[in-house]
Amino acid sequence: MGPGGRDLNLMFDPDLRDFYCEQEPEAFAPVPGGWGRMGATRCNLTVVDEATLASALQAAHRLAAPKPKRRRGG
Repeated sequence: MGPGGRDLNLMFDPDLRDFYCEQEPEAFAPVPGGWGRMGATRCNLTVVDEATLASALQAAHRLAAPKPKRRRGG
């Protein structure tokens, strides 16, 4: 979360970053530089609606959550 609590950064894959930035350009923007090219996205909390924020947080969490380990053998 940024200073003042008005924005936060989410980590998406580049396709998801583009989706949110295109759908809600007032609320989402790529983080400048290399992090943004890799999917880091700034969310402006002063303009994003609750449903969109919840969707973005869930999407970022799914991407960051550890993947279940496959069991060997069987």
